[in-house]
Amino acid sequence: MSFKNFIPTVWNANIETKLKEYLVFEEFCNNEYKGEITGAGDSIRFLGVERPTILEQNDGGKITLGSPESVKDSAVTMNIMRQAYFNYGMPDIDAAIAKGNIKGSLSEETTRAVADVIDKNIASVVNDAGAKKLYAGAAIPVITETNVLDILDKGLEKLYENHVPLSETVEVVFTPRFNTIFKKAYTHVDTDNSAMMKNGLVTYYNTLKCKMSNNVVSSQDGTTDFLLMRTKKAVGFAKPLTFSEAIRWQDEFLDVVRGFTLYDRKILRPNELIVIPVKYA
Repeated sequence: MSFKNFIPTVWNANIETKLKEYLVFEEFCNNEYKGEITGAGDSIRFLGVERPTILEQNDGGKITLGSPESVKDSAVTMNIMRQAYFNYGMPDIDAAIAKGNIKGSLSEETTRAVADVIDKNIASVVNDAGAKKLYAGAAIPVITETNVLDILDKGLEKLYENHVPLSETVEVVFTPRFNTIFKKAYTHVDTDNSAMMKNGLVTYYNTLKCKMSNNVVSSQDGTTDFLLMRTKKAVGFAKPLTFSEAIRWQDEFLDVVRGFTLYDRKILRPNELIVIPVKYA
């Protein structure tokens, strides 16, 4: 059985291209890393340095320089351990693809499913040890039209207290139910439908980039959402490889498409990330 209409390189490229459209959390991750990845278990390094010491002299005299400071390397290593994979069959791939746009439909649905898994895993950094929560040790507020903007402002305040520069873009991702309340309180929501909802983008609230996703982590009882507010440098993400192939299944009359996307994520700068828990009435 041949698979002349199934071209893995084209299939993989389609998935890679479409993933960029569907991923909400991934778009605002640091993906500048060093290292070669050939398979699961390989490691990469996100490079960085600590802030140098700035000295001051105010007597108008000549500056006397001592030995230069050795600025420490703040690189973070991440092991690539996660794989989102698929494995499904149909009676005849070539015949199905030749008849119509099933190739595009399969690629589309596969990509949406992979994107959903990846985004959920990035969103789950709210449960990592390095993720600090607003209202830690205090009562979680019940969100209302009256306090929704104050809650977002409180998150921004905490990041600025952690020395996040005022010029740094900060993003928050919230759920559709949070967005419903948010829109009632914030009357300047962008109504440009051509730009709306690209990678989940809803609007900008002052300098805060606001996005919406169904993959925001919620409590098991559904009463609490855990919003992720962060800078682009806070979470590292790598998606180095997508692989797929078509084979003939030996036990049934099926052509099988299977493959995987290799990826992982990690908190790089805990002080540039805050988790905002909110309850609903």
